[in-house]
Amino acid sequence: MQRLPERYSRARLTAGVRARGVRLRHAEAVRRSPGGPEGGASMVEFAFVVPLLIPLLVVVVQLGMAFNYKNHLTQLAGEGARFAAVDRNPGSGTLQEYIKSQACPSESPNCELAVGGSSSVPNPIQVCIDFPEPGSVRVSTNVTYDWLPIVDFLNDGAPLASATVKGSATMRLEKANPTNYSAGCS
Repeated sequence: MQRLPERYSRARLTAGVRARGVRLRHAEAVRRSPGGPEGGASMVEFAFVVPLLIPLLVVVVQLGMAFNYKNHLTQLAGEGARFAAVDRNPGSGTLQEYIKSQACPSESPNCELAVGGSSSVPNPIQVCIDFPEPGSVRVSTNVTYDWLPIVDFLNDGAPLASATVKGSATMRLEKANPTNYSAGCS
């Protein structure tokens, strides 16, 4: 039998193969684990980021709701100012009552602005008509908006912060003395 040189001895070769096999098995285990050798680090980073991300998301949603109410109030004021400018009252009551009724169309499931009573909008819409200068009419709408109603329990049920969201429109009168409506708030 032929003898191998010392550097190729059987003991040395099997030790290298065994060591290489352990390294290969470890490398395969790391490769198979979801996320590799630093798989747990992403969970820790996620745990740090979530408490900052959720309040930011809630604030963005609240701002979106407030801007939606602002747009709706401005649209209602514009519609009311147009009726007032042409001296027309399409409803059976006052023009202010008609504008309030338009805040909750019959096909809408959400009547928060018209009736109030929700956690975000505690009071119904207020509609005012006035004559800021001769020959013009202004219709203004406003509602109280409570910010972050989900944390009201921190303040014994009272809102932490509230703001008045307003919409307004002014138009030139087409008839000097309107007869189908009067100035005032409702």
